[in-house]
Amino acid sequence: MKPVSIAARPAALALSIAIAACALEGPNARLPERPAGAEGLEATRGDPRSVTCDEPEPSFPQWTPGPPPLLVVHVPGFPDAVVAEPAADAPHRPLVVALHGLGGRPEPHCDAWRNITEGAAFVLCPRGDDDPQRSTRAERRFTLPGGERLRLHVDAALRALAERFAGRVDVDRPLLAGFSLGAVEAALLAQWDPARFPRVVLLDGGVDQWRDWNIGQFGARGGKRVLFGCGSSWCGPPATAAAGRIERRGLPTRVIYANVGHTNAPALQAAVREQLEWLTDDDARWSAGGVRDPSLLRRPPDSGGDQK
Repeated sequence: MKPVSIAARPAALALSIAIAACALEGPNARLPERPAGAEGLEATRGDPRSVTCDEPEPSFPQWTPGPPPLLVVHVPGFPDAVVAEPAADAPHRPLVVALHGLGGRPEPHCDAWRNITEGAAFVLCPRGDDDPQRSTRAERRFTLPGGERLRLHVDAALRALAERFAGRVDVDRPLLAGFSLGAVEAALLAQWDPARFPRVVLLDGGVDQWRDWNIGQFGARGGKRVLFGCGSSWCGPPATAAAGRIERRGLPTRVIYANVGHTNAPALQAAVREQLEWLTDDDARWSAGGVRDPSLLRRPPDSGGDQK
């Protein structure tokens, strides 16, 4: 018998245990497989527990690198923010600010917008306050505040990001996005300061905040574009009505739909990605020096994970 090296012994031992279990449990017995990593941030590696008795030879999937890990940025006076870096180390990259929903988490939305932009921009995702009512023992949940506290929170997060990535990120006039309650807050934040947030993407929310009086102010004070994205059936009619009101005031507005329910799943992300050029067509930062990484794309039928 060929000697087994010391480095190979753990894998060989695990494989022997799996084969022995097959012999004990019958020719078609199957040992439990390890679940995939949460939200696509970890690649599934080969595992001896994936051996099945009806396979003549064990088969291990080849490991492939995924996107770089999300980063955490300290925000003085507020919860830490989550950040996705762009694919290329280029100067003055544009920025997306993404607000999560009620009882949500920032990580899925940073991952989603990294996917939407194909890594062409920084993505900043403020974390809301602890939400014990919606948290579990296994997972903490968060809800962003509204009004003045949210404005101060976003200001502090932008300053922290600019300090952490000085010279690499341009925090001026970011693309502002929100999901569910985050979309409501994004709409109000954009209306409060359109010159700072002239382009806004509202996903499954933020459709009832647009009236003739604030639409006029949004356009007059620097607002440029509004994109509504709907995953739920209830969202389409009010989003279309709001888009009509905004269009009548001379502001370019679009509505997109993907049948994914109340989640920012990859099918909705893909629909948003198709509108990205329209959203940013008069912002040279999105076309100058931007390197996109198609390997970041996630397509249906991937569920997109928890996207609250």
